Amino acid sequence: MLGTKPRLRLPAAFALILFGCGGAFSPAQRVQEAVQDLSVAIRFGRMDKAAQRVSPSERGPFAKRHAHWGNGIRILDCEVLGISMRDKERADVSLGVGWQRVDESDVRATQILQKWKSEEGTWLLHGEERAGGDVGLLGEQVTVIRPPSGQDVQFRTITIR
Repeated sequence: MLGTKPRLRLPAAFALILFGCGGAFSPAQRVQEAVQDLSVAIRFGRMDKAAQRVSPSERGPFAKRHAHWGNGIRILDCEVLGISMRDKERADVSLGVGWQRVDESDVRATQILQKWKSEEGTWLLHGEERAGGDVGLLGEQVTVIRPPSGQDVQFRTITIR
């Protein structure tokens, strides 16, 4: 093989292109990737992975707000509704979450407004609050009233003779 020109192999060329373009992503693209990582982790109950996308100062409150997720609350869907860039280092993100209590069949929907910030090039969640929809997803105090056991109060039967 002496005298032949070395050829750049396809995987090496792909890696060169992939890593060579790492700085070409805009702040909006980077925050979108971070938000998608968080929402997929939430959707599949990977709160440990989701916490990696949360600011260290916010991890405690985040864990408290999401303590019932996977136990008392089942997440059915988590969808990014919109991303609004405030500047190159701050963004507002709107999420739509479909969920239900594990002991109910009612599907609920809540919109969450999240505050994101870039810290040394890494986008992290810095806060979130319910923006609309059903209450109870983010650890809010909710009183659930249930009918007495064995009594069907929704469709009461009346017999006419």
